[in-house]
Amino acid sequence: MVAVVSIAYYILYAKGKVESNILGIIAMGLYAWVAWTYAYYGEVIQAFAIEIPMLVFALVFWSRNKNNRKCERFGRVIKLQKVKLPEVAILLLVTTALGVGIYFGLRTLGTAFLIVSTISICVSIVANYLSVRRSVLNWYGWLANDLVQMILWSYMVYTQGLGTLPILISIVVMHIINIYGFVNWLRLAKRQNVCYNNSDE
Repeated sequence: MVAVVSIAYYILYAKGKVESNILGIIAMGLYAWVAWTYAYYGEVIQAFAIEIPMLVFALVFWSRNKNNRKCERFGRVIKLQKVKLPEVAILLLVTTALGVGIYFGLRTLGTAFLIVSTISICVSIVANYLSVRRSVLNWYGWLANDLVQMILWSYMVYTQGLGTLPILISIVVMHIINIYGFVNWLRLAKRQNVCYNNSDE
């Protein structure tokens, strides 16, 4: 169930569809429940403290920032925007500082695979922020987060058996979808740039 909803979410997200965020909220709730059962408390915190709130923000901001009618031949999707280097630098600095606190907080909870779980949350913060900002850069974060997730769940398959293999397989599938999403958003950004440069709106 988690895998099916997550894959559907990622496909719509890769296309820049606003409604993808609704599926994302459901997927994150289901994922948090599974992560809780394996003591991946970092993943649970990530889902409820970062992912779900950011998906709600994305739903609101994406709904208000769809491409205009002159660009609808490319599909009614979000209007992408560029994020400047100073903003990215501040984001990385703040996330690094938060990462220290997150590490000690997760250690107190007895989180499994502590360092990797901490990295997963920090990468997710960056990716989610850039997603709300409708920046193509968010895909670097998601692709990196996929790799971290693969490590986490490969370890779980190794130590706990094949019961968690479907989750690992779904993460690999989502990574492939995310590669498509990155390429699609690059293409979309190029098309929108041409469209808006030739538009009066």
